[in-house]
Amino acid sequence: MMKQRKPKSRREFLEDGLRAVLAGGFVSIGLLLGWRREAAAETDTSCLINLPCRNCAIVSRCQYPFALEERKRSANSDGAER
Repeated sequence: MMKQRKPKSRREFLEDGLRAVLAGGFVSIGLLLGWRREAAAETDTSCLINLPCRNCAIVSRCQYPFALEERKRSANSDGAER
């Protein structure tokens, strides 16, 4: 047979309720931050990535990955304009 459970005191009841509200709040904040991050990832950030090399004087001989990508991108854009 099942044991009879002792009813919770007012303090235990309030503690459990507060714990549930806090857990729900953390989950809601996590979902909101994840949604904002996903929405920010959908925006075009290509101009931000190119900024370090876009106006650099030595980009033609630089070996940094950003410079290599910038040279490739500028070569593609020159070919597309013709």
